[in-house]
Amino acid sequence: MRPTLFQSRLLISHRVGPYWKASVVLLMLLLIVVSILPTQTAFQAELSPYDITSASFLGTDGDADRIRGARIQSDGTVVLAANIGNSVPGDAEPILLNGASATSGGAIIRLSADGRSVLSVTRIAAQVEDLALDATDTMYVAAWEDGLIKLDSTASTLLFADPTNKVLRVDAGGEGFVAALQTDTSDPDSSSPGKGRVVVYDTDHQELGNFAGKHNTLDVCLDTASQTVSFLGWRQASAFDGNKSQPVQIAYLRGYAYDGAEKYTAYDWSSDTSSDRFINKPENNMADTRGYRCTIGGDGKLYAAFEVAGGNHIFRYSPFDIMTKIGIVGGDQWHEFYNTASEHKTFFARYEPGTGEYLSGQQLTGRLGPDKGNKANTIRVNGGSIAVDDEGRVYIGGSSASGLPMPPHEKYEAKDGETTFNPFPDGYLGGAWFMVMSADFKTRLYTTRLATGGTTHAIDVRTLEGGTTNIVFGGQTRSLDETYTKEAVQENGKGEREGWFAVIGMQSEPQPEIEAIISADPMFAAVAPLEVTFDASGSTATTDITSYEWDFGDKTTGNGATVTHTYEAEGSYEVQLTVTDAEQNTATDTVTIIVGGSQVFLPMIMR
Repeated sequence: MRPTLFQSRLLISHRVGPYWKASVVLLMLLLIVVSILPTQTAFQAELSPYDITSASFLGTDGDADRIRGARIQSDGTVVLAANIGNSVPGDAEPILLNGASATSGGAIIRLSADGRSVLSVTRIAAQVEDLALDATDTMYVAAWEDGLIKLDSTASTLLFADPTNKVLRVDAGGEGFVAALQTDTSDPDSSSPGKGRVVVYDTDHQELGNFAGKHNTLDVCLDTASQTVSFLGWRQASAFDGNKSQPVQIAYLRGYAYDGAEKYTAYDWSSDTSSDRFINKPENNMADTRGYRCTIGGDGKLYAAFEVAGGNHIFRYSPFDIMTKIGIVGGDQWHEFYNTASEHKTFFARYEPGTGEYLSGQQLTGRLGPDKGNKANTIRVNGGSIAVDDEGRVYIGGSSASGLPMPPHEKYEAKDGETTFNPFPDGYLGGAWFMVMSADFKTRLYTTRLATGGTTHAIDVRTLEGGTTNIVFGGQTRSLDETYTKEAVQENGKGEREGWFAVIGMQSEPQPEIEAIISADPMFAAVAPLEVTFDASGSTATTDITSYEWDFGDKTTGNGATVTHTYEAEGSYEVQLTVTDAEQNTATDTVTIIVGGSQVFLPMIMR
């Protein structure tokens, strides 16, 4: 449901005196002005659970500033790995580690849980590319030419550094095992970086494995439960499409043991027409595909994000059998690849991390409006990010051309459970997109783009003690005049391109505070009958308690805060009280009453 663009409450005093006519005229003019103001107000569903607590620029002059990694620590502290030039976020005096200077661009920035305050800035390298945490909130940074860097949970102490090779991506398991993707490319943004090397470290920083990647390797993730390192990428090939040999890009997903022993290879189909793994054996599967991002979700599953350039893509088939079709969840026109050509689109899926077994998948495209023939349009995860919470909800983002599923798109119709936020609703519906998908991949729970140009590079989500779920996402904006800010640590962009981030705090549903408490006197007697007075006046609730219902354990019942009941026969009776408050929340309590002879010697529950 679209919100009211302006909500005005006009309180007119009955004591207007002789100026009442002028007052009424002024009020009518105000209403007219309000009604004709340009509709620049953001589209957002009312009562959205996705409350942006802060959104901010981060950087200085130039075009190299960006957020490359984002994590949330166990206490809610937001940690960003950012390239920020010589800017001074929050005017914080920088901590200098690893030989860095006060102007070293690669920094670790710690923010308050709401993202509104800078806690510390630690400069560690000329450039940073990725960030991971272990279960103790220890930080692991892919510091590009400065290699792999390990910091304590406050980024105030250097624990380990391996500057041997460039490190592009990094992941850490809960126990402190680490997988780093090394590369020889000169461009960290290249989608063709070569095969690289994967290095696995134990908790004492000793190498457990050091092995080559494959073709073009773009990300790595580590699952300690199955002791599997997964990585993904793509290769350039040429395959016969039924008419002639054509170039095609083929994605892969691989799993290895810590020591480099191969566990599985998913996709990476053959271009040999005589092979059982020939890419076009069942039909034409010549849409280019690339593997870009992977992660181990909070639910313990492996998630991977790929790009596809067409509807005839390899992800319609089992990762291990090109002749076996698999199910893709699909949905509305943003999740079905029709009226499509070679524009880049997104596919993401859930797998078993130790075996690569496919569990579920979803595809996503931009969609132009009726005036453009409802054609599919580009929505990319190249340079993007994917994160997954404990329930299996997927948080994903990247860069998009126009056609995101949000108002005022002519074909967008909000469904139950969907929330969108579009701070720039006029015309162009692309930019640095961010989306939350339900665990069954059927519902877009939240869709936004906080910059009309740029990329969402980093995402994290964490459920904190007390049930609050916090989300952080950020990247680089190329549209400084159309980048949303709120409670910003840096209000304005200063360069051609600027880093940006946003924090969302999702409050859990408050649990009703209601407690039933029984006081009974007496609780036992040697002979029957026994008259007992029950008192529930000690029961508590946030709102008024509206009813007290008693089950006396002898097939009789009663009502009231204080009641008296007589037991006529010997026995052990379990009495239950149920209290109900004004919001229909309930709570129960029980007590045992013992009447007669040997019954008094039975063990009694002391309260």
